Amino acid sequence: MNSSADLLLMLARERDVDVLSGVANNPNSPQSLLKKLSLSTQPDIRRGVILNANAERDTLLPLLEDPYYLHRLLLVSNSKLTDADKWRLHDDPDAAVRFSAFRWFSRKFLQS
Repeated sequence: MNSSADLLLMLARERDVDVLSGVANNPNSPQSLLKKLSLSTQPDIRRGVILNANAERDTLLPLLEDPYYLHRLLLVSNSKLTDADKWRLHDDPDAAVRFSAFRWFSRKFLQS
């Protein structure tokens, strides 16, 4: 977790999915690197970005259209995304994502 940005940039040159997933999930990874990793064809790497507590909203927004439903499901509860961002998932092709989005909104507004 205490990896330097230079080390993470060096590790990002690897091709191993597990290494790249670790870099994507590391909170010290620079945002520019996270944006690049979010475009990976490997779901594990994109999931690492989604699970990264320091991934910024702009980095996460394109992942709202991720082809893997589990990733969209994880984004429903991400605190970096706005309500408007999450609302885009209300008509998601996957029923579990739609359900999760509506559940998140109902809990939010019932607590208000």
